[in-house]
Amino acid sequence: MEKTRFDDLLAELNPAQRKAVTHIDGALMVLAGPGSGKTRVITHRIAHLLRTGIPHDNVLAITFTNKAASEMKARTEQLCGSSSPWVSTFHSFSAKLLRRHAYRIEPYDSSFTICDRADCKALVKTILKEQNIDSQLWDPNSLLSSISKLKNVGHGDDASLGSDYKHGQVLRDLYNRYTDAMRERNLLDFDDLLLLSVQLLEENEDLLERYREQFQYILIDEYQDTNSVQYKIGSLLAQSHGNLCITGDPDQSIYHWRGADINNILNFEKDYPGAQVILLEQNYRSTGNVLATANALISRNLERKPKDLWTENPGGDPVRVYRFLNELEEAREISTLIRGLIDAGTPCGDIAIFYRLNSFSRTLEQELIYSNVPYTIVGGVEFFLRKEVKDLLSFLRILDNPRDSESLKRIINVPPRGMGKGTIARLESVASELGRGLLDVVLGEELNDLFTTRQRKALDSFRKVYRKISEAREESVESVLRSILRETGYEGMLEKTGYEEAQERKANISELLGAAVEYDRNHPEGSLTDFLELTAILGDVDRWDQKEDRVCMMTLHSAKGLEFPVVIIAGIEDGVLPLLRADDDEPDIEEERRLLFVGITRAEKLLYMTHTNSRQRFGQIHSSIPSRFLGELTRPKDENTDHLELDAETRASLQGQGLKRPGFGRAREDDLDDPFGDDPYADDDPFGDFFDIDEDPYPAGARVAHDVYGEGEVVRTNGFGERRRITVRFEEAGEKQFVIAHANLRVIR
Repeated sequence: MEKTRFDDLLAELNPAQRKAVTHIDGALMVLAGPGSGKTRVITHRIAHLLRTGIPHDNVLAITFTNKAASEMKARTEQLCGSSSPWVSTFHSFSAKLLRRHAYRIEPYDSSFTICDRADCKALVKTILKEQNIDSQLWDPNSLLSSISKLKNVGHGDDASLGSDYKHGQVLRDLYNRYTDAMRERNLLDFDDLLLLSVQLLEENEDLLERYREQFQYILIDEYQDTNSVQYKIGSLLAQSHGNLCITGDPDQSIYHWRGADINNILNFEKDYPGAQVILLEQNYRSTGNVLATANALISRNLERKPKDLWTENPGGDPVRVYRFLNELEEAREISTLIRGLIDAGTPCGDIAIFYRLNSFSRTLEQELIYSNVPYTIVGGVEFFLRKEVKDLLSFLRILDNPRDSESLKRIINVPPRGMGKGTIARLESVASELGRGLLDVVLGEELNDLFTTRQRKALDSFRKVYRKISEAREESVESVLRSILRETGYEGMLEKTGYEEAQERKANISELLGAAVEYDRNHPEGSLTDFLELTAILGDVDRWDQKEDRVCMMTLHSAKGLEFPVVIIAGIEDGVLPLLRADDDEPDIEEERRLLFVGITRAEKLLYMTHTNSRQRFGQIHSSIPSRFLGELTRPKDENTDHLELDAETRASLQGQGLKRPGFGRAREDDLDDPFGDDPYADDDPFGDFFDIDEDPYPAGARVAHDVYGEGEVVRTNGFGERRRITVRFEEAGEKQFVIAHANLRVIR
C-alpha cells in the first residue's frame, strides 16, 4: 500500500535524487551541479514530506528569486493536489514575519514601506546635504554599498569601516543618521528586512519557539548564496530540531560582492555534525562537450566540494572560441552568427548573449538592430525604477504609509503645482519644529498661516488630490491607480514631453496597470500593502518573460538559474573576466572562475566564447589579452581536447609571450609573471606556454606555519611582482593575508 502511494512520485528520479527526496529527519546537504534536477528534488522532497502526513504548515522552503519560489509552489501543488507549504524568498519570508510582528520593534508598525535602492540613494543624498557633505567627494552609491556591508557584518565592527579614519568617521555617522531616518519614516531597505527578522526572533523567545514549533522541516535553496544574516535566520529556526535540508553548489557561488559567504555551505557539515551529503552529478541540460569544458575549468578551484558532472546526452558540437580585432568586429560577427542560426531555424528565444559588464551591450545592440534581430535586455533600467512608475508607486506609498516622507517629497509637486524646493524646505522646517510628520503638516489646514499665499495655494492643490485618491484606498489596486491617474492628470502632463517619450511612458504606465490587474485577479484577498511589497522585492529576472521570441542579452550574474540551447559569452579577456576593479583590489579569481563556469553551464547544445585584440573602455582604446580562463578549458595533461575548438588567432595568442596585461603592468618576455597566480595547474597549460610562471614558494594547498598564528593551509595567491600576496587559512586565527616577500611562513608539508 505504502509502496504504491510513493511509486508515482519517485519513478522519474535517479538514485541520488531519490535518496535526497526520501530523507526525512536530520540535516541534509544536497550538492547539486548545474542542470542536475535540483528544483525537481526540492519539489518532490516537499511533496514526499506532505504525503508522509506532515502538515503543510510545518514545512518552510526558501529560495532566492520570486520566479523560483513561484515555480516551486506551483510544481509542489501539482504534485500534492493540495495547498503547498510556505515557499518564498528570504526577503518575502522576512517581510511576512515583520508584517505580523513589527509592533514589537519600535517605532515600526505593519504599514512599513520597503525601499528599493533608488529610494535609499535619495535618502543618503538628503543626509549628505543636511550635513553639508559634498556628494561629489562622497559618492552616495558607494556609501550605500558600505552601509549594506556594515549591516551584513554587524554595525560597530570598526574593521568593516575601512582603514581610513576620516572615511570611517563619515561612514559611522552616516550609518547612524540613515538608520534613524529610516526608523522615523517607517521605512525598511532589503538588509533591514533580514536584520530586523533576526532581531525579532532573538529578542522574543515566545515568537522564536512558536516558529520553531511550526517549521519542523526547513529547506533552503542556493545555500552558497546566503549571507551571514540569512544563515542566522536558518540556524535560529532549525536549532531545536536540526531538520534543515540545504541545496546548492559551491561552484556557483558568485555573489560575494553583495555579502554571500561560500563558507556557509563549505562548513555545513561542521555546523551540523552527522549531516547526510548527497551529490547530484548527472546533468540533464548540456551536451558532453559543454560539460567537459565546464569540468576542466572549475577543477582549478580549491574552495569547492569535489564533484564531476556527467551526462547521458550526446557529445554534441565542440565549444568554439573566437578572437576578433575589436568590439565592433566581435559584435558584427556575433550578429552574423545569430542571423545564420535564425535563418537555419533556431528560434530567437533559444539564443542568449552573456557578458561580464552591462556596458558591453551597446555595440551588440547596434549590430542586432542592423541585422534585424529581435532582442531583449535583462538588467537594463529596471521597470520599477522608471520615473513614471516610481511616481505612481510613490502616490501608493503615501496612502499606505503616511510616514514615508521621501515618497511624499517625490510627488508633492507632480504634476507641477508651484511647490518648489523652498516650499518643501519650509514644510520640513515646520514639521521639525512641531514634531509632526511631513504629511501631517501638508494636510494641516490650520497651519496655513505659517506659509505664504503662493505656498498655501500649492498646498491646497495637493490636498484636494490627496483626499480624492484617499477615497479609493480600500478598493482594488487597479482602482487606486486609475484614481491617481485621473485626479492628478498625470497622463496629460506626459503629453508635454514630446510624442515618442510620452508614448513610451504611457506604455510603462499601462504595464503597471496590467501588473495591478494581474495582482488583483490572483490575490482577491490582497491589499495595497502586499502589492507594494511585491513590487519592491521583484527583480529583473523575476519580471522577464521567457516566452518572448527574442534573443536574450544579460550579464553573467543575471544568467544564473537560466538555460538556453545556444549561448554566446562575449569579452572573455583579462581585466574583464577576471574583472579588474576601479579600486585596484585584486580580483577574487576563484569567484570569477565560478562566474564563467555558471555562464558555460547555461548552454544546452551550442556554446561560443569570444575575445578581442583591443577594446574601447571609458573612451579609450586598450589592448586586450585573452583571459587566463581560456587556457583552462581542458584538464591538465589531458590529451583529449576534442570538446574544444580554438580559432588560429586564439591558439596563437594563448601560446604567445611578452603579452601586456591591461592594468597589471608589462611582463618580461623571458620571465612572465602570472598576475593572478592561484592556479595549482598553471604549469600544465595544454596550449603550451600561455604563461611562463615562477614557482610559488607557497603553492596553493600547502601546509604552512607562522610564529604567531600557528599552522594553516595556503588558500590562494594574488597579484604579481612586489604586490604578490598569499592568503592562508589558519586553524585558530582564520584567514590572514601576507605579502609573499615578507610572509615569514614555513612550509611544513
